[in-house]
Parts: sequence; structure tokens; C-alpha cells
Amino acid sequence: MKRILILATLALVFLPGAARADTDTSEDEVLLLRHALLVGGRDASQVPITGEARSAEELGQFLIEWEPGKETEEIRELFALEGLSEVMRQALVLPVDGGQSNSVYVHDGVSFETRFDVQPDEEGSVTARVEIRRAGSVLSAPMVKTQLGERAIVSTTNGPEAPFLFLVVEVDRVSRQSINARGLRWAWRDDVMTVDRDDVTAPRAIFKEAPVYTEVARKERLQGVVILQLIIDEIGEVTEVEVLKGLEYGLTEQAVEAVRKWKFEPARHNDKPVSVFYNITVNFRLEKKAKQTEEDNT
Repeated sequence: MKRILILATLALVFLPGAARADTDTSEDEVLLLRHALLVGGRDASQVPITGEARSAEELGQFLIEWEPGKETEEIRELFALEGLSEVMRQALVLPVDGGQSNSVYVHDGVSFETRFDVQPDEEGSVTARVEIRRAGSVLSAPMVKTQLGERAIVSTTNGPEAPFLFLVVEVDRVSRQSINARGLRWAWRDDVMTVDRDDVTAPRAIFKEAPVYTEVARKERLQGVVILQLIIDEIGEVTEVEVLKGLEYGLTEQAVEAVRKWKFEPARHNDKPVSVFYNITVNFRLEKKAKQTEEDNT
């Protein structure tokens, strides 16, 4: 009961947003959803390690137009915080009449997830219902209502590990042409389902090819995990691969190359095969014998 009462304490702060990217209300438009999740406290030791974004290329494209760090300083001053860390940041494209998005970020095996349901109205305002999860548990489920093109911050306390939780949200209407130029992708596809639904069975791998450890990664003794989001189609083929968390020295590329060759028994909905989003983790671990040999040769 105490946890629920703490999470129900919400504050909404509006910050000046960037100028509207487009004022034309033609049919050739989409919604651009930008959001960032930050955690902080009055003691810097209470702030967790910064997480990793789902895609470095995608992140870089939209950060050019959304100044990184600006809202961090504003939040720190508004709430008199000693420590503040950005856990996730993302930009996704939605249909002009609204839709849903689901973004996942992982760091040291701990996942942060934001689920948005964005609905604009005819008066130029937009409502975003948000669910924020950490390692599968709901941290907060606020509702944000603001004008298109304005930036808002929702704040909530979240216990001793991260006393302050901040969600920065901005939704604007922009042209499809500008989105295509920046390479951003659609947040949701009607032809692809998710396996978190009770009526969708998950796909099952029936053929796997192990990725190759690169020589430079082996020499540097790099170990870790690559986390990938796949689209697996109705016949069990991997049609798209997106990197949620990568590794250096070519290990990310090796994981993607191997997984593209995997075969699956497809997911099913109402006993019919369907295309689904599916996240997998590829582990890169050096054998103890190999590690000992390397140490002997140094």
C-alpha cells in the first residue's frame, strides 16, 4: 500500500519546447514522440548508472534537433537535486491520429520500459497515457496532457533507490518528408503483433547459428550481451533485426549476422501464424581455459 501511495504523487511541469517543425496541417503528416526518462536524488549516490539507448543511429538523428542535457539542468534546478542521470531517450513516429509505442532499454541486465498511448484532439492538444516499468514492475502510470510542440515533465518519487523519477515528453506534428530525411522509424506496425498478449503464443527457435567471436574482442577479453529486437514473420523467418543493446569490437555485427539465419516455429494468434516483435539476448562469454591461455601469453 505504501508503494502505491508514493507513486501516486505526481507533479507536472511545462518547459518551453522547440519551435514547431511544421505548421502545415496537410494529410502528409505524422506525430513525432520524443521522450526521456531521468532519475535523481538529493544525494548523488542514490542515482543509478545511466542506461543505454535502443539505437545509436536513431538516437543521434533526433538529438540534433532536441538539445541533449538542456532539460537535465532545468530539472536539477527546479527540484534542487544533487544527482541526476538520464536512463533512456527516444524518438519514435506515430500516425497523425495517434497510436501506441513501446520502448525498452537495458543496462547491466536491468530493463527500463516506457509504454505510450498518444491521442491528439482537434484543439491542438495531445494526451499521452504512459506506463513506466523497471525490470517488469510498474514504477508509475501518469497521464500527460499538453499542447502539440510543448515539452512537459512528469515527476514522481520512487523509493530509496531512485527518489525522483522524471519523464520528459514532447509530441509534435511534422511532415513525413522530414521524418524520412532523419531516418526515424514508425513506433507501431498494425501488421506485427507483440508476444506480451495473453492470446499470442511466442515463437520457438528450431534452428540457431552461434555468432563468431571476433579476434579483437577475444584479445580485449570483452564479454557481455547483445540484445536484439526481431520481427519474425508468419513462416518463422527473421525479417528485421534492431539492436537494443550492443557490444564493441564487431560483436554486435556478429550477433546480427548469426540471428538473421535463425529459424522459428512462428507465433500464433487464434491458432493462426502471425508476425511478431520478439526480443532475444545473445551472450558472448570467453571460456575459462581460453582466458587463462590469454593471461599466460601476456
